[in-house]
Amino acid sequence: GNAYYEKGEIDKAFKHYQIALKLMPDSPETHSNIGNIHSERGRFDEAVKEYMIAIKLKPDYADPHYNLALSYSKQERFDEAIKEYMIALELNPDYSEAHYNLALTYSKQGKFDEAIKEYMIAIKLKPDFPEPHNDLGNIYSKLGRFDDAIKEYTMALKLKPNYAESHHNIGNVYSALGRVDEAIREYLIALRLNPEDAETYNNIANAYIEKGEIDKAMEHYEIAL
Repeated sequence: GNAYYEKGEIDKAFKHYQIALKLMPDSPETHSNIGNIHSERGRFDEAVKEYMIAIKLKPDYADPHYNLALSYSKQERFDEAIKEYMIALELNPDYSEAHYNLALTYSKQGKFDEAIKEYMIAIKLKPDFPEPHNDLGNIYSKLGRFDDAIKEYTMALKLKPNYAESHHNIGNVYSALGRVDEAIREYLIALRLNPEDAETYNNIANAYIEKGEIDKAMEHYEIAL
């Protein structure tokens, strides 16, 4: 089941997990894995049920608490998600993904100080993890800390040069700072990597307007629509 899950063949993974569960009905790992598939399919009630079984079978198992938190977060049940992330981190303090997703949840609640702290821990635990740098940059950008935002986006891009979202985001900061040519450069890279992103087309069009290049702006506005 795990091999199929890693390949993205969810139906085959689910089938084999069910077979495994018939052979080992008290396997917390299998219940947790089945919960993951239910969660991916948007079947959150079924996912929660499986995670709860896994937790009951193995109370000191961090993964189902973490996965339960992810499921709650997808449903915007943020307080419940935070509670489960906390339990997962009590059981496994070095769980970098739990620190990262806890930070994401805090950020969605506007609790930026708490989010920054958790992103920093995630980065310390997993220095080659580009997403916390990108998301930390987003917080700094919202707070008007543009130099810090550029630093984090640059680090994200150092770790993952083809990270379209970070190119887009650093373009936004350059635009806010009036560094229009640099913004356009980053937007163009982002569009090469992700040509379906309407927001980037809109933002680069705005940048061309600032430069007085109306024809290029209109071209990109039309694509954005």
